[in-house]
Amino acid sequence: MASKLALEKQFEFLSGGVYNLYDVYFQTFIKDFDLFKNTILLKTIGIISFFFTIERDNKEFIEKLLKDFDLNYSDFQESIEELHNRELVEIKDSFVRISEQVMSTYFFYKVFIKDKILSFNILLFEYFDKYDNRFKETVIHSNNTFGYFDVLDKIKPDIDSYFDTNLSNEERILKFIKLFWFYKREETLSYIYNLIKTEEEESNPIYVSTYENNDFSFEKDKILPFITPSVNYR
Repeated sequence: MASKLALEKQFEFLSGGVYNLYDVYFQTFIKDFDLFKNTILLKTIGIISFFFTIERDNKEFIEKLLKDFDLNYSDFQESIEELHNRELVEIKDSFVRISEQVMSTYFFYKVFIKDKILSFNILLFEYFDKYDNRFKETVIHSNNTFGYFDVLDKIKPDIDSYFDTNLSNEERILKFIKLFWFYKREETLSYIYNLIKTEEEESNPIYVSTYENNDFSFEKDKILPFITPSVNYR
């Protein structure tokens, strides 16, 4: 993709960063209608890119979504149809989904992070509890594609705000730092250290070496997984 664009457009290789390369590619690819100057269409494809799949007939979900991001119901549904006609999203029954992963990463990053067309803060505060896996997919892919500092510089105030707001909620914070620890390194270490300090140390511990089910079954510790996070960050 990069070589083809460089030859066709005489585009300085990676000028301005990887995002510029993606931007040129998609603006070249999507050239038969004015998506990039249509805020409603950009908001719609950005939202679909985050969730990847949306159930259009889920009234409760759609009403909250449109209220959170200040979108009109008719505009949203018409935008979905337009994006479907342009083969940028797919519609099957009542479900709409983004056509492919690279496009999803690009439009999520453009709409929620790079250009801030929609609020990442609202997305984080309103949807992280239920859709943490989608944050893992979108933010981590954006981080790995467009660069650690390019993402962090844009979302740091929102990350800091969420962390500070929920600091007293252990369950929520542990869930949060399991994903975002690499943006809050010192705070994560401090939080885990203080959490460990609150654990009572038994004076005469008994170590159980037998298991009810089999030799491989065990109860997961709530702290130890943070020592070896499962997500691969580049």
